[in-house]
Amino acid sequence: MRRSRPVTQPPDAAEAEHANLTVGETFAGRFRVEEELGAALGGGFRGVDSTSGRKVVLVPVVAERERTLAPLLGLAHAHLAPLVALEPYGERFVAVAETVEGETLAERLEAIGKKPAVD
Repeated sequence: MRRSRPVTQPPDAAEAEHANLTVGETFAGRFRVEEELGAALGGGFRGVDSTSGRKVVLVPVVAERERTLAPLLGLAHAHLAPLVALEPYGERFVAVAETVEGETLAERLEAIGKKPAVD
């Protein structure tokens, strides 16, 4: 019987802080860190791509995640935020995704109301 490889868990917020991104910093020559988003994204940040002016989300990831995320670069889908770049940052990578403006899930659920469960 073939054994599968163990699945590594994503870094928790405490590990993500070791990426050392700081508000006001510019890295990879083009991404400026504007605001910390907190632990909800494992220590994500809001930023700006200085070459295009577009708003981005910056999420530090462990090196193993780079292999998983790399095929998503350039993928376009109506229900996914485009992954703009994967930039090396120390011993980690930073996943850079385009910001999607709009209402939050909580706002949407409040607007449409709770739907009954489906069996």
